[in-house]
Amino acid sequence: MAMLGKRRPARPASGKSGLARQEKSHTAKVESDDSRLIIERLAHDGRGVAHWPSGKAVFVDQALPGESVDVAIHCTRKRFDEAHVRELHDPSSQRVTPPCAHFGQCGGCDLQHMALAAQREHKRHVVAELLARQGLEWTGETGCLATDQTAYRRRARLGVNVDRDGHVLMGFRAQRSHRLVDVEHCHVLVPALQTLLAPLRTLLNSLDAPRDVGHIELLATPAQCVVIVRQLNARPADEQRWQAFAEEHQLALGMLVGREKLLLGA
Repeated sequence: MAMLGKRRPARPASGKSGLARQEKSHTAKVESDDSRLIIERLAHDGRGVAHWPSGKAVFVDQALPGESVDVAIHCTRKRFDEAHVRELHDPSSQRVTPPCAHFGQCGGCDLQHMALAAQREHKRHVVAELLARQGLEWTGETGCLATDQTAYRRRARLGVNVDRDGHVLMGFRAQRSHRLVDVEHCHVLVPALQTLLAPLRTLLNSLDAPRDVGHIELLATPAQCVVIVRQLNARPADEQRWQAFAEEHQLALGMLVGREKLLLGA
């Protein structure tokens, strides 16, 4: 009470809190989010790379090489900024309409806005660059294991959640978030796994304790598909439902309950 009505003395700038304030003000400094940038290349993770006039790098979501973009910064760091496209100018000839309705929300795919042939070329370039960093050089032609289909992904990890209204959600995490994007169809899953999504959702809605399901892993092998379920607590009745589901769809089933090790069954 003795300090009531009086200004508190300033803490020394050399203290921990002072350093924290200095660092915070530094990371909050943005050169400009009004400048137009030219995307120079793609980073390994598929983001466009540009530079501010000062030379500081900017990683831009869903931007392609050669494009001119106005960006909005969503994260700024000491050595680089992270941004997304606010307005696109001069779109690349490699830009296409993403085939999946969830693209841009779901964090499972990064390059659906890019033509498939260009995606594969980018991946070949990434492999060559990683080898070069290890002092390895491949002078021959670099092939790419691919088919004409875009449904190529043989493995997926689906999060499961139940919202406040009791609706079961099943899907992938949003970009840079733990939020679950409810997905009924995945454009890049191989057909054998795509056909499991609807019956899996039906099964989850039939469980006594769907909240106890942490996630589901799907794997397509040459022999058969595998489903691995992470369950927080032992639920004998629900485990029987999973066993019946595996038998009906001719799957190999793995159950992980709490901290237990993986148990596989037919």
